[in-house]
Amino acid sequence: MVELSMKSFQFLLCMADMGSSWITNDSIEEEFGDDLPILKSHGLLFPGPNMDSIKAWPGDDTFRPIIEFDEETETVLCFHPDDGFIRVSIDATRTWRLENSKFVQLICRMLGLPTSFRPEAIVNDLLWNMGTPRLGRSNVPMLFARELRNEEARRRIRTELELLLGGIPYVLLTPDRHVAFDLCLPAVSKIVQLEDIVDRFHPIARLNLDRLAAVICLNRSNIENTELAVECEADGHRIRIHGKTYSFRGMQAQFVRLLYDAWAQGDEWVRIQFALEQVNSTSRQIKWLFKGKEDWESVIEIKNGNCRLRVEET
Repeated sequence: MVELSMKSFQFLLCMADMGSSWITNDSIEEEFGDDLPILKSHGLLFPGPNMDSIKAWPGDDTFRPIIEFDEETETVLCFHPDDGFIRVSIDATRTWRLENSKFVQLICRMLGLPTSFRPEAIVNDLLWNMGTPRLGRSNVPMLFARELRNEEARRRIRTELELLLGGIPYVLLTPDRHVAFDLCLPAVSKIVQLEDIVDRFHPIARLNLDRLAAVICLNRSNIENTELAVECEADGHRIRIHGKTYSFRGMQAQFVRLLYDAWAQGDEWVRIQFALEQVNSTSRQIKWLFKGKEDWESVIEIKNGNCRLRVEET
């Protein structure tokens, strides 16, 4: 199985979440580092079309000149209104795309499916059948879908899912970070965001299969029942605790997500100073960070310099 660092896998998740999943040649080494040769050799990243405009001058984010390719000298030129034609490195125009079908194969390996298994594309580049990976004592039919927030993509996916009605309902995995809590799809019993089942505390990218089993109500013997009482969006903007939804923005949302991640991994108490530093807050107290948000104390509990999600039912 392809082994990647958690940092690289998190960026792949971001690329899979985007409608046009690509990255510039200038940024690719910074984002993937030593994992880059692995990603290329396994076909997860492939060269895309060159950009037709670039940000040619550092510090000037507004001016993106159109570039021209000089076939005689095999160089790239761009025109600046003050300096005329300027030669630009062709590497600066190159892009890399994420091969979504290969990414789905990687998820299949993380679920324990054999290397010989190939997920079936149901809707091109949007929906795949991932077979029936084993979780605990059960084989669970699973699907993988992208762009669930896109209305046209969702329409195409829904049309195909209607053809699957009548059988055992599927669990649907998605890299999308913004999925409405109340989204319902035909033939799907549960929508699970990959961001919520990634083992963030392990240096090598892997999925927390015990947590996945808990989320879909299987094999919960080693997981507290309270874990199913909380759902949190990947960016922390909305969290639902025992059926009640709370909304946050900016650093507040990052702070809530950090507490959710700690709680989901079983280390629910977090030092307040550490948490504030992690979200780059200059506030010294939680109440200053959440100033103006009246219901934050219904979500966060404080004790002896520590904080955690307030999950216990009242």
